[in-house]
Amino acid sequence: PAEPPAPLPLVSHPLERCAAIAASIARTPEDERPILERQGLTQERWTPLHAHWLAAIDAEVDRGRSKLLTAYDKAYVASLESERGPLTPQEMARLQLAAERGKAIPKLVEMGLPGTAMTRIRRVWLGRVAKSDTLGAEYRAALRAELEG
Repeated sequence: PAEPPAPLPLVSHPLERCAAIAASIARTPEDERPILERQGLTQERWTPLHAHWLAAIDAEVDRGRSKLLTAYDKAYVASLESERGPLTPQEMARLQLAAERGKAIPKLVEMGLPGTAMTRIRRVWLGRVAKSDTLGAEYRAALRAELEG
């Protein structure tokens, strides 16, 4: 008889770590294998592990909560920023305008970000702006400059 699969490594690979791994893979998909190897994972372990955390997020969102989603988004965007540098108010203004024009994916790729990251980046950025009047003012000024330029 086939052996049951080993338990998922949830303790060593919590939600935030999995979000960071997912961000790295999304940013450089050609490096997926070495990224997983550095994290002590194989594709066969990664797929169900990541699916577990995404299902937990979905289940929580279905209950009207967003703690896991927020934690995942923050870790995902933090990983992207650690790899390519922090997103500036000017970049966010350019991304916002590109999204409004239906051109978010090419702008993300041009900035060294995954084409699938816009929603997560927006949610994290919205949280940052809500917590910082200074950042909000910088973003609004950058948006005005982009619109005028």
